[in-house]
Amino acid sequence: MIRFYKGQLVERNDLDIHVASEHILAGEDLWDTGKAYFRKYVSDDAVIRLLPVADKKEHQICYAYQDSEANRELRMLKELSGHQEALQFQDIYPEIKEVIVCGCNELAFRFVRYLEEQQISVKVAGKYWEYFGYESSVDFDGDESHKLVIYAEELLPTAGGLYQNVITSVSPVFECIDRIYETNISEGRIKDTKGNLEEILEKLRGKAVVLLGTDVNAQDTYDFLYGKGIDICCFAECKDTEMRNIHRTLLGKNVVVMEEIMKNKPEGIVIECSDKNSALGTENLELFDYYGYVRNEQFILLRDYAEVPCSNLLHVLKGKKVLFAGDERLCEMMSEFLFEKEQGDIETVYVELSQCKTMKATDILCVVNPWFDLASLTMTENPKAWCFRETLSKEGIVSYTDYFAQVRTLVDVDLYRNRGREKYAIGQLNPKGILLGRIEAFSGNVFFRGVLDGHPDILHLGYTIWNNNLLLYCIRLAGEKSEKIFKSFKRMCNEEFAFRLEEEFICWDTFEKSLKRLLSLKEAFTSQELFVIFHIAFAEMVCGYKITGLDQKIIYWEPHMFLRENFPFLAKWLESEQINGQTVCMHRDMLVRAGSMYNHHQLLGLNDLQPILNVAEIVDDTTYEYWEEFHVRFEDIKLHPQKELSRICGRLGISWSDTLLKVTEHGEIYNYLGIFNFEIKPVFNKYEEWLSEFDRFRISVTNSLFQKKYGYTYEDCMMFSRKELQEMFLKEFRFQKKLRFAQERDRTAYFLRTYRRVMNRLWEVRKSMVIHDIVPVFGEIELGNSTTKKKKKADIANQKELGKLLEFVRGQERLVLYGTGKDCEGLLKHLEEAEQSNLIFSDLKAEYTDMTFHGRKVVAPRELCETYRDYKILITSSKFHEGMRQWLEDRGVAKDRITCNIFRL
Repeated sequence: MIRFYKGQLVERNDLDIHVASEHILAGEDLWDTGKAYFRKYVSDDAVIRLLPVADKKEHQICYAYQDSEANRELRMLKELSGHQEALQFQDIYPEIKEVIVCGCNELAFRFVRYLEEQQISVKVAGKYWEYFGYESSVDFDGDESHKLVIYAEELLPTAGGLYQNVITSVSPVFECIDRIYETNISEGRIKDTKGNLEEILEKLRGKAVVLLGTDVNAQDTYDFLYGKGIDICCFAECKDTEMRNIHRTLLGKNVVVMEEIMKNKPEGIVIECSDKNSALGTENLELFDYYGYVRNEQFILLRDYAEVPCSNLLHVLKGKKVLFAGDERLCEMMSEFLFEKEQGDIETVYVELSQCKTMKATDILCVVNPWFDLASLTMTENPKAWCFRETLSKEGIVSYTDYFAQVRTLVDVDLYRNRGREKYAIGQLNPKGILLGRIEAFSGNVFFRGVLDGHPDILHLGYTIWNNNLLLYCIRLAGEKSEKIFKSFKRMCNEEFAFRLEEEFICWDTFEKSLKRLLSLKEAFTSQELFVIFHIAFAEMVCGYKITGLDQKIIYWEPHMFLRENFPFLAKWLESEQINGQTVCMHRDMLVRAGSMYNHHQLLGLNDLQPILNVAEIVDDTTYEYWEEFHVRFEDIKLHPQKELSRICGRLGISWSDTLLKVTEHGEIYNYLGIFNFEIKPVFNKYEEWLSEFDRFRISVTNSLFQKKYGYTYEDCMMFSRKELQEMFLKEFRFQKKLRFAQERDRTAYFLRTYRRVMNRLWEVRKSMVIHDIVPVFGEIELGNSTTKKKKKADIANQKELGKLLEFVRGQERLVLYGTGKDCEGLLKHLEEAEQSNLIFSDLKAEYTDMTFHGRKVVAPRELCETYRDYKILITSSKFHEGMRQWLEDRGVAKDRITCNIFRL
């Protein structure tokens, strides 16, 4: 969406500004000509691109730039205008008789046109309107009772200049459009879909179909469509500049950057493969719609019509030559699987990476070399995997798929290979149960493992890389003859742990002895039986004696480096009618967890964590045949250990042990960053060195869905206008003030990207509030007898703060109350009429129109430096005082004149 900037461009080290060599002419054609230029640069989100705008005499009048967030409201207006049954402006705002739009941009222009179509009286004010056939009118009569005034642009220049304009989208000031559109969704007048799946498939036939993304969802979507007789022309993704000149293919199709799709006319159809709920939009949907790809016509969210299955690419690969490279055993498994499923219609070959240079364009290269650990894999962690990745890079191989290296595919293939067999066929190796720990990082992983550590009926592995990759060892060794398993396992370990085998196994000889004894029980084992065997051997290595009575023991497994979204696949891999299998999902208050994350990353010397955007996961329970999931909270176990842990023992069917009241590691008392056992500091630690109270408030907004579901403090974004939320999140977080960058330009790029992500996150939260409400699974955290005392203490503190505020107001001879909102109303209720008579009221709205408050004139802020320069100023708003203070200071009001109210009145 195009906006205008009129100002001097000075050389700045902190901004990456690119000014176009060409220009466009002001007039109604400007929107389309400008769009044609900007569509070439949709991926440069840290670059500020300016396009000069000239009048008919070729005199430059301003610059045009993009506001991508406001594309959403442009789309909404377009859909509302073309929908005969939709509720319109007058239906939602019947009391509004006139709309005044101050400031000109593309959205303001389209909104004015929409209102004219709806026969709503509308006036415009500000620059540039004359170029679009409108006369600017500023004759406000002061009566706002039946008017809606929209400030589409700031009428006064902002202190931040171009940068401030760019990071402050106009989308939030047009919230009235959002409300009209959302009401239509709630009433079922506007829908996510248009027709049914069969109609969509018919629409795709014979068209140039583009899939957005290259992940497994996109590849499954390609296979799904291919199985329906529909081919695609390419995959599209947003790439870094460095990747733009690299010719890459995926499953035989070109991978292009999104700009290549944007540059062409929307003759083809673009499919988004991951998102749902198209009506309320996604970032990509709004972008493509702006450039002509109409929702449900040229841009389709396929998951709104059908859930695409995990198909193992059987349709796409049929009749092709498939090359496998990577781990030999896994490649062999995948080859056998594809051969059996397609009965020989797929030719599979194992190759070394060096052989891939001679592969044909029609061949498909599948890289199968998974390793589940830190993203920055080093030579020390896994020499074999590291060398493979290095070779992949050195050989310049970019055309491959890692589809068959994903957890879900590995599990699916393993279950297929063992179909018809019992997963746990040896009675003496069947545990009482298996507990899978699905716990987000910084949510009690180490703590919970330490709690379970000393229980005599619980077996678990250490916090090792081997533990993270246990799935790979079990699957690779399944089906092999038992006398060969140990030799193969040792070879794998030597290749994959070469320099740290002693860290993985504290006493290899003991582990080897136990493992060989257990492997002698059977000629071959399923992957699930090997999972149990490895746990027994590891436990015997740690404790030094033989494990007996396995039918009374629980295996606890928490592969820490796994993506949490993969845990349902692990559960399906392990589940059986013979085993009491459960997943424990542990949660932690994001207001504390965010501070913990940042604190930990600072200790590691990392500089890029963004707690506001590390959105906590909402765990949707998965349906299993023989497995269950249950939820616990970190805080409940810390505050009520005996009560909560007794419940867990009951679920697992094991007896209570006093060892549960100590946090240990292999029996030794363990502390995590100086925290022992059930100390409650991690429950209440605010990490004030990194996060202010205002920061915590904002985190509770961005994570409100998670916070509400699991019984934590949250803020409903719908209680604030989108403009209010935008102003809140444009303020730096305390932790951000501590960030260090190599150059000022890097800092600016960081904030440009961050603000964009934050606003997208806020919209996602709002979408969830509109579509469906969250049903809590927990009540508030029980604090015990201290709860009443705390509330009483808080009430006393509130009265004390109110007393201080009233004492300050009564003690001033000359005082301006700045802001005439709810807090100002609340303050006046505590003041006598005589005390109110000496007060002066001021508000930003008075800059644009005459206004009164309680029957008295409200003065414009500019007068605070003129007529009322000797007056003290009290900013009344408890929510927005920081922004208001900065705004006044930027316009010349001395800092020592300003006092802020922080008490909610």
